[in-house]
Amino acid sequence: MRSIKFLEKVREKYELKNDAAVAKKLGVGSSAMSHYMNGRRVMDEETCLAVALALEIEPSTVLMAAGIDRAEKTGQRSLWEVFSRRTVTAAGIVLVTSVNLFLTPTQSEAAPMLKHVSATLYILVTDIGMPDVDGFELLRRVRALGAAKGGAVAAIALTAFARSEDRTKALRAGFSVHVSKPVEPSELIATVASVAGRIGVE
Repeated sequence: MRSIKFLEKVREKYELKNDAAVAKKLGVGSSAMSHYMNGRRVMDEETCLAVALALEIEPSTVLMAAGIDRAEKTGQRSLWEVFSRRTVTAAGIVLVTSVNLFLTPTQSEAAPMLKHVSATLYILVTDIGMPDVDGFELLRRVRALGAAKGGAVAAIALTAFARSEDRTKALRAGFSVHVSKPVEPSELIATVASVAGRIGVE
């Protein structure tokens, strides 16, 4: 599995003797770490962020590896596979969606993720119809971070609400683009590329 190599790098970097020591370093339970190391489970996003911080690397690198591993275990295709490593890292794309095809962070995992990657965040793709915290509230929280911390990020609304009034509501809320579901990966890629071009992300 792609994500396990990052755990092994943490062990090597800090000269940790066993999985329990790695778990302690990352603030993860020993049982969970054992499952991660054995490939029975894939690291959740918060653990990925802890790993990235420990290794002092871009969080998207670890998140992408875990996302692809999770997709392979369930027989689905991860959107991380669609974007090349260069695109994900350079654009600082954060995908927050509940679409089954796209195995990406949920709204409950968005806060810790944004805390660590907001400095390099350029494009946010979020579903609108999510439980607890919908896309509008998520964007409001992102905007509250302030421009210096990524709050001015370009935002794309990905939603099943496809009426003209839904589009208008999304644009008025601060989204740059409103994309209706279901959406083909190629269409989403084209939309992200278009927005990236507008804001000068290469």
